[in-house]
Amino acid sequence: MRYEPTTAPLSLGSAARAWLSDELRRIANAIGQPGYLQLDPIDVEPQRPSKGMIVWAVGVNWDPGAGQGLYVYNEAGAWDRVN
Repeated sequence: MRYEPTTAPLSLGSAARAWLSDELRRIANAIGQPGYLQLDPIDVEPQRPSKGMIVWAVGVNWDPGAGQGLYVYNEAGAWDRVN
């Protein structure tokens, strides 16, 4: 499950408190998934890759080096395929 924020109510009061409570519950559910990580496949290089970033590259429009697969961005500024 991926967290997508919703629009906050314009008025402050019980509606805002209910909205905030619901948002916090949705965040907890999104980060509390047990035992796995799911990456969305991407077909363009991230705009600002940083050391340690992990991606699942489709390998068609953007091929970081060895086709489709799991890659990590290294200290030298390149993508390494994870085998």
